[in-house]
Amino acid sequence: MNIYDISKQSGVSIATVSRVLNNSGYVSEKTRAKVLKVIEQNNYSPNAFARGMANSTMSTIGILCSDAGDLYQAQCIHFLEPLLKKKEFAAIVSCTGYDEKNQENDLQLLLERNVDALILIGSHFISENPKKNEYIVKAAQRIPVCLLNGFLDAENVFCVLHDDEEAARKLTDLVLERGSRAPVFLFRHDSGSTQRKRQGFLDACARHGVTGIEKRVGGDFEEIGRALLDLLQEEGAYDALVACDDEIAVAALKSCQKAGISVPDEMQVTGFNASVLSRACSPELTSYDNRLAFMCEAGMNAIMLALHHEDYPLKTTYNGKLVERDSTRK
Repeated sequence: MNIYDISKQSGVSIATVSRVLNNSGYVSEKTRAKVLKVIEQNNYSPNAFARGMANSTMSTIGILCSDAGDLYQAQCIHFLEPLLKKKEFAAIVSCTGYDEKNQENDLQLLLERNVDALILIGSHFISENPKKNEYIVKAAQRIPVCLLNGFLDAENVFCVLHDDEEAARKLTDLVLERGSRAPVFLFRHDSGSTQRKRQGFLDACARHGVTGIEKRVGGDFEEIGRALLDLLQEEGAYDALVACDDEIAVAALKSCQKAGISVPDEMQVTGFNASVLSRACSPELTSYDNRLAFMCEAGMNAIMLALHHEDYPLKTTYNGKLVERDSTRK
């Protein structure tokens, strides 16, 4: 039982429930009695964290990310927090790591804190095994759940996805149209987003009559750099590196520099996310802007409408834009 449930059962807005709980602002006696009756029937008592954070209509949203040090996820948190504050919501951020059991445990801890909704950042929260997603489905039976760049077909789960497949297709088309014939797809985590990007890469290669060569590099930044150096030892074997994110792409640029390979003349390199890294490296990186600010705002809109029992599409897919810089040929 949380403020969302009270709102739903009493037929009033979350703001009204919050005014009753905090004894602030005007609420008619009839409405107050209706809310208090629901509270009494369910033996509800606001958790200490919510009371401490609350002023007027403030409530809490739980945000789950796997790694706050990851640039993509950190940017999402950066965009979400001011949006939450503007709506007078506080955030509880939980960094779960990539272990599925830890992800489930951390989500349960947020539910125990009576958060009013959940936002999950990234497709790695969704498993191909439906049974492993049941904890999210069950959570959505209690409160609204928003997945940023992940998809789960379930009631009260709102999914906002960037079209990663189209983006990877455009990036691969670009390097092939600019003369490359042996591109390599580079990625770390085999998430749903990675799979969509890989499909876009393979589609573009097939359309250009190129057999795609896939390599996987993993680990931290230094490990990725070493793996790429090994990849580049075979002189002339590859002429383009299509990376799943800007971090790998920057590592690729550094490895090319160490191997004496000229970018973009001998090797074209593309990134993904159009992050600050894509502008801070040399040469500046051609990347795909997936408009994280828009995705976070769309996710917040879904949560707010759900909390007020208004309709919102369960799946929203949007497009970003390709940003050409100096790591690809003109």
